[in-house]
Amino acid sequence: MVPIRRRAGAAALLTIAACAAVFLSFPAHAKSEREPLGLCAGADDEIRLDLRVSGVRSPDGEVAIVLYGGRAKDFLAKGAWVNRVRVPATKGTVETCLLAPQPGQYAIALYHDEDANGKLNKTWIGIPDEGFGFSNDAPAPLRAPRFDEAAFTAGTGDNPLEITLRY
Repeated sequence: MVPIRRRAGAAALLTIAACAAVFLSFPAHAKSEREPLGLCAGADDEIRLDLRVSGVRSPDGEVAIVLYGGRAKDFLAKGAWVNRVRVPATKGTVETCLLAPQPGQYAIALYHDEDANGKLNKTWIGIPDEGFGFSNDAPAPLRAPRFDEAAFTAGTGDNPLEITLRY
């Protein structure tokens, strides 16, 4: 029989490893050679994602926002995004708008790049040092959320979305 202390230690290590795996899969950099679709500017037939990010702990740096299309296998995959932007951080709430290329299912992953170094900083065990979040406020306790947990449907016109950062 394994002593209780040893079992508890193994469970803690598994939890830490699972958290590290989640955050190592999170996109670390939000700039690219691809031209983003940009911030919203008005035609009625566009798909506008009106995003409100709450829980921003400081006005330092930027909030990096990454939009993924409707294929589950592309969610959080490097280079598989549809649009991404960086906006200046403000303490409390950041509001911005992204364009989606067509009506359909999407998911968003974002992080608060407080030091504006272009990546999500992590502790030595892989846990984020900076705030992060997903559309639908999808949970990420021991793993990255699945696409279906973060997915939402966007149609023509304004599509309001709210995401709360977790630190």
